[in-house]
Amino acid sequence: MSDTPEVSVIVPIYRQWDYLETLLVALSQQTLEVARFEIILVANERPPQGLNDCDWPVSVKMITCLTPGSYAARNAGLREARARFLAFTDADCRPEHTWLEALLARLTSGNVPLVAGAINMDAPKSETLWSCYDMLRGIPQHRYVARGYGACANLAVARKVFEQVGEFDETRLSGGDAEFCRRAGGQGHAIAYDNSACVWHPSRATFREVFTKARRIRGGQIRAGTVQRRIAWGLMSFVPPMRETGRFLQAKHPASCKAKAILGLYALWLGTLGETVRLSVGGCPERQ
Repeated sequence: MSDTPEVSVIVPIYRQWDYLETLLVALSQQTLEVARFEIILVANERPPQGLNDCDWPVSVKMITCLTPGSYAARNAGLREARARFLAFTDADCRPEHTWLEALLARLTSGNVPLVAGAINMDAPKSETLWSCYDMLRGIPQHRYVARGYGACANLAVARKVFEQVGEFDETRLSGGDAEFCRRAGGQGHAIAYDNSACVWHPSRATFREVFTKARRIRGGQIRAGTVQRRIAWGLMSFVPPMRETGRFLQAKHPASCKAKAILGLYALWLGTLGETVRLSVGGCPERQ
């Protein structure tokens, strides 16, 4: 057997070091043989002291990329990777045991160079208004794929795609996965959804966590892309989230949780209006 892995797992890390052991335990328990994949951790800041002395449950390669942004970090990992398939996830995700095997099977079963897997939400130990919002909002990967992209929390790409269309846009702090997938799609590389390749993501339980993510996303919308697209996002941000309200009402959750989620949805909408104005007058976008 060749010592070149079939899959390179690339994980950017920024202020999420507490999740790392859980991620690595999940990767050490994959049904795909350990010899068939490698793990590249990309620190997007100076790693904590003593990290190299930790006894991890699986072999990893740690590199550092101090260029701000997860897409710059993913590009750094891509340049270090040896495999012909790249699997991206985040430090706070927990892949199911069959994750890599399912991704690899889909990538090698036909002309499918990009695969986006399911991202399920882990319920918190105690319910809050904001955990209800985050559970219902989720990360709807199947809807993303219908729009031509997948979130990097669970995305696998054949190396040939990067070779043909280029890397992630490092100037973006948010939305770089959508931009890359659509760029690839424009050159004939279709993306597929695979529900069996699943990772779990912790639901955010506080306003600070939820608002930080909302600010990062709004920054990607207002500060990246064409001028026309930025203006469109800016104008759309003032439209109340009625469509999302409808989805929340149809969700299979208790009525009390749906009520909390909708309250959070509108509170967040009002909060991000201020973020839109701040970014429009030159404020720095959120990166976390």
